[in-house]
Amino acid sequence: MTTLLTEPPESSEFKGRSTGLAIYGSLLIAMGGLSALMVPLMLLSLAFSPPSGGASAAQMIPAAGIYGMLAIAFVTLGIGSIRARRWARALTLVLAWMWLVVGIISLISMLFFMPSMSDMMAAQPQQPPPMAMNAIFIMMIVMMVGIYILLPVVFIVFYQRSDVKETCERRD
Repeated sequence: MTTLLTEPPESSEFKGRSTGLAIYGSLLIAMGGLSALMVPLMLLSLAFSPPSGGASAAQMIPAAGIYGMLAIAFVTLGIGSIRARRWARALTLVLAWMWLVVGIISLISMLFFMPSMSDMMAAQPQQPPPMAMNAIFIMMIVMMVGIYILLPVVFIVFYQRSDVKETCERRD
């Protein structure tokens, strides 16, 4: 007797998330492109920095390498997400959780060291006005919260959804 293999019947409550996966995948690819752009910018800043000050090659080259690896990871995960691959969903969740943990630690340490940064700026011969310093610190906090906290939380919330998991499992 011949048995036909068929796909499991679609449940009425399942809602495919292919469009969402494509949008988040495109966002990952865009983040990979921005990370890739940082590599030549960091190397150019090394070439044009004054010899007496600025960052050294020992600091800039590993940082450029990290941005290069992030670019490869983001683009690969973005393509996998657009294609609704299970591995892309799982690895994106792992990356987003690590990103969130590092972001929380970085934010806490920045808030801890912010008073000492303020003291260092006050010791400079040309110090900016106090209102400008407050604005700079507020912008630093807002940017860190947005990039290191909110963005990974958005990825975690989307990729942990059961319908996203089911979409990846059905399409992979």
